[in-house]
Amino acid sequence: MKINIKKKKLNLIAAKLNIHGNIFGTNVPDLIKKIPPAIRNASYTEDCIVTNGLWNWRIILDDEKNSFLLGRLCKARNETTEVLKGTSVGDFEIPTKVYYSFFLYEPKEEILIFEENSNISKHQFAENFDLILQRIDYVIGQVVIVPYPKKNEYRNLLRKALQVTALEFEIIPPNFKKRKSYKNIHEIIADQKSKKLNVKFENEDGVNIEGDFVDEGFSLLEEGYVPESRAVIINREGNSEIISSNTMINQREFKLKEGNINEVFRLLKIMFNNAKPRIDTNE
Repeated sequence: MKINIKKKKLNLIAAKLNIHGNIFGTNVPDLIKKIPPAIRNASYTEDCIVTNGLWNWRIILDDEKNSFLLGRLCKARNETTEVLKGTSVGDFEIPTKVYYSFFLYEPKEEILIFEENSNISKHQFAENFDLILQRIDYVIGQVVIVPYPKKNEYRNLLRKALQVTALEFEIIPPNFKKRKSYKNIHEIIADQKSKKLNVKFENEDGVNIEGDFVDEGFSLLEEGYVPESRAVIINREGNSEIISSNTMINQREFKLKEGNINEVFRLLKIMFNNAKPRIDTNE
């Protein structure tokens, strides 16, 4: 497929695409399998256009390579401007301008690589991608896109602090791949049928960040099941400081050497390889 691309760079984010609304159903693997067809169908039906605020949003599928789906999340709206018509001023309808972000989805690993730019923020991408999937196939239910953090950066920063006086994890239920590395937290969430769990540790004399339960929180964070973790630390200068994992997401800027879809795929694939799970699913 030949697509001329005028962009000079891509700011890419690696994220986990989580089944969330129906996470406690018995058919989560089947729901994951429904996502690729939903993305395909989004390109061929007008019913999948979502109006959110002043913009119309839709997904366009550009290419498929093996299990990878390469596409764009687009936003557009009709606009008019005033123009001079002879001796009077009148409205002129501007041809619909589109803004878009590229994405690459791989269903086996449930990894989504997407572009953030000046027209579509990561929050707008996550919100509208979810709305479109639900519009196309309501059975899928809500999905939550959680950017991966840079590996070990958040944990290592806390280890370098003089003290961690508070540590909080905002956790969503892990998917059907239940790993021993976060067995305790998974059982708590499953027993209570809770779609969100906020865990907070506090000690003015210092929280033990090497404990088993905290380690499970870090594992969940790196696997894309913690939308945010926050900590209050005493830094090396002796000052109190609030740290958020959201400032350390796996994000990277690439220069586009060629303005074609194959070059876009190559760069998104590099980002995908960097984001592949770092914990064995059989652990």
